[in-house]
Amino acid sequence: MFECIKMKKLVFGFVVLVPLMLLSACSSLDQAMQLASIDKPTVSMSDARITGISFDQAKLEFTLDVNNPNPVPIQFAGFDYNFLVNDQQLLAGEQRDGVNVAANQTSQVKLPLTLKFADIFESVKNLSDSKTLDYTIKTDALVDLPILGMTRIPAEKTGQVPVPKLPKVSLDGINIKSLGFTGADVEIGLNLDNPNAFGIDIRDLGYDLIVNGQRWLQGQEEKTISLTESGTSQVKVPLHLNFLDMGRTLADLLMQQKPLDYQLVGNMKMDTSLPMLKDIALPFRQVGSTSPQRE
Repeated sequence: MFECIKMKKLVFGFVVLVPLMLLSACSSLDQAMQLASIDKPTVSMSDARITGISFDQAKLEFTLDVNNPNPVPIQFAGFDYNFLVNDQQLLAGEQRDGVNVAANQTSQVKLPLTLKFADIFESVKNLSDSKTLDYTIKTDALVDLPILGMTRIPAEKTGQVPVPKLPKVSLDGINIKSLGFTGADVEIGLNLDNPNAFGIDIRDLGYDLIVNGQRWLQGQEEKTISLTESGTSQVKVPLHLNFLDMGRTLADLLMQQKPLDYQLVGNMKMDTSLPMLKDIALPFRQVGSTSPQRE
């Protein structure tokens, strides 16, 4: 009787354990089959943006998208990078911050870079007058894959970075509107030039014009002047000259339209849509000679 009960227990245990072992074997087999059919992840650069820019440097941030198409997680182990300007290598480095990429998911990795314009102009010739820099960034992502091990996946992106330049204020001429024995009505033209590949706003434009050693004009433009990309604008300032106060020599020079030596000095503030280029105070100074024109 005891032997019969013992035999029944052994049979029951065999009936229960065999299916469990088979299930475990099937599960391991499924995992092995999954691992054996690992698909190579894709790495792409989805975004490149300017996070800050000044007359001295530009700060950039690049985003790498690491897509894992597999039913198991993978390990992103970092990347190497090369930054080129006009096809000439400027920066190179590596980042080894690991990121776990879940199954059938995409993870993002950031790469911040700082470009100093002085270094670029020193390393890459014929760029000092450029309004923009053409760049290429190349990366080799390191991905640790099951069975396959460490795998390199390349990605690259091209783009442009604007190079900020100072706007220019210059004398656009002296036009004689009317000329009499005691005085003259003239119009002073101020030319504003934007040499940048982006629009700017000029405000609080203050100016001081000295002609042949005498102060002719001192004032401030109250309105904001918007300049488009590589655009220009003119400010016309009417002025009455009193010969009794300024001397007969000035009247003779205007009547004969002789060249006049001048100094144009002043200050202004510049705003742009670019980060770090807002509310910038800029002085200006121009020295030259101009001949007044009669209308």
